[in-house]
Amino acid sequence: MKIVRNCLRSRRAASLLEFCSSFTVLILFVFLPLINLGTIFSIFSAATTLNDIQVRQASLIDYKETLRPGGPVKEDLPRAWERTGLAAYAGHIGKIETAVGYSLASTDKYGTVDCWVTITTKLRLKPFLTVPGFPAVIPGLNAPFDISIRSRKLLEDPTHAPPLTALSGGTM
Repeated sequence: MKIVRNCLRSRRAASLLEFCSSFTVLILFVFLPLINLGTIFSIFSAATTLNDIQVRQASLIDYKETLRPGGPVKEDLPRAWERTGLAAYAGHIGKIETAVGYSLASTDKYGTVDCWVTITTKLRLKPFLTVPGFPAVIPGLNAPFDISIRSRKLLEDPTHAPPLTALSGGTM
């Protein structure tokens, strides 16, 4: 009886079966989450590109165009970015929210007032790979995550700044 049992069960087959089950666990709970964590930085860079383009455009145009809800900064540039490969790679979900603010920077000896334009872009992004069967919901690994990117730049043309009375408190 012992001889028959040894012939039917190979130790090599048992170790192969154990390897397959442990390898599956290793891929699902170690390898895939590491890929997601590694791609979060490149996804963030793709979203930062949108904010950089918005703040550059806002520094070049008049404040009325920048603050307009359907204008180039709040509507046109996000729509154009959504059609690019960067947005597809970033896994953008939902509406892009853009907030615009102005603040005084400095005044030179000739009375020229410099003004900062600040753009805050809020996005909801999905992870690169969805990890199935993960026991907890972790944003960035198996659930969408929200990011907010803020940058500012000096206006190229001081005549594009809002009136000084609007900026008297320092910000608009």
